[in-house]
Amino acid sequence: MWGKTVGNAAAVWRSGVGTRADGSTVVVLGPSMTVGALAQILHDAGAVEAMQLDINKDWTSFITYSHSNGGNSPKKLTDDETAAADRYLQPSSRDFVAVMPHS
Repeated sequence: MWGKTVGNAAAVWRSGVGTRADGSTVVVLGPSMTVGALAQILHDAGAVEAMQLDINKDWTSFITYSHSNGGNSPKKLTDDETAAADRYLQPSSRDFVAVMPHS
């Protein structure tokens, strides 16, 4: 079931993304957070708009990409993310959110 936490726990791995008033992006990812704690951290980081992304350790991830010589070099935000760094470069039936820079 979508949105169900492991063991029905309230404090689990959570991730979120937000935008500050100046247009910069805030990313939060970590263990043992309630949805209220995630919201407070995003707010304290200056987010004026934000949303929760994935929950539970198997699904939370934030990956950046460098592009050079016609290839992509993925890098996880934290070393303890379960998902492989190239997870979004492979076919998948899972959905995801992409955060793209704008000009």
